[in-house]
Amino acid sequence: MLLAVGSALFILVVAESGVATRVGRAAAASALAFFVLSVGLGGAAMVGGGADVLFFAATWRFGLSSSIGVSALLGVPAMLVLMTGLVRVNRTALATGAVVGICSFLVTGHAATATPAGLMIPAVGLHLVCAAYWLGALLPLFARADQPDAPAVFARFSARAIYAAALVVLSGAAIAAVQLTSFVALATTDYGRLFMLKIALVSALMGLAAVNRFVLTPRLAEGAGAMRRSIAIELVLFALILAAAASLTSVPPPRAL
Repeated sequence: MLLAVGSALFILVVAESGVATRVGRAAAASALAFFVLSVGLGGAAMVGGGADVLFFAATWRFGLSSSIGVSALLGVPAMLVLMTGLVRVNRTALATGAVVGICSFLVTGHAATATPAGLMIPAVGLHLVCAAYWLGALLPLFARADQPDAPAVFARFSARAIYAAALVVLSGAAIAAVQLTSFVALATTDYGRLFMLKIALVSALMGLAAVNRFVLTPRLAEGAGAMRRSIAIELVLFALILAAAASLTSVPPPRAL
């Protein structure tokens, strides 16, 4: 979902890109399938039993009746709209699909259950939008690095990425304050230790992004090799960050203990 939305944001905010279009379509198609599967898996978790429960109608009814079902009911049409908007670039469809796609994550999980909702829902939404913008730009920028317009495109992305990075940190701090409840929980709970791992990875990503912005972007005219290597490392770090974030969803936060 983040990659599909991020590809749309790159086209809307930075530049039209064949890579962003192709990656966005593939990501949206994959996300659509996983949204549907999540309903069955969520229902199976509630019903219990082996893999055969996925073939029972009751399993899917349980999944649909939960917040996971609400998320899928938003996510599936959002991905369809994004796929349509990426066939022939339609900015209205891209903006609509991106907004609804992000909203699909705000009706379930800690965004929907943690209080105060007035803080958590906007914070999680902002966190996701900024992360999507960053993630969705990496592959198009990698492909664009040796093009004549690369300096201008990279500068346009970086000018907005500075704000995205700041908002990722601020919204992440707000979410952490609610979920962790105290600094002690960072060292004394599984959630806190996973969170610190995620922070270490994000810090490395921020450092690399700063090198890209202030060192490598001004030197793009001299060659794209160093920038492409740096973006490849960013992709690896992003994958690890998403893995850490996914792991956090399987561990009860201190606020719930």
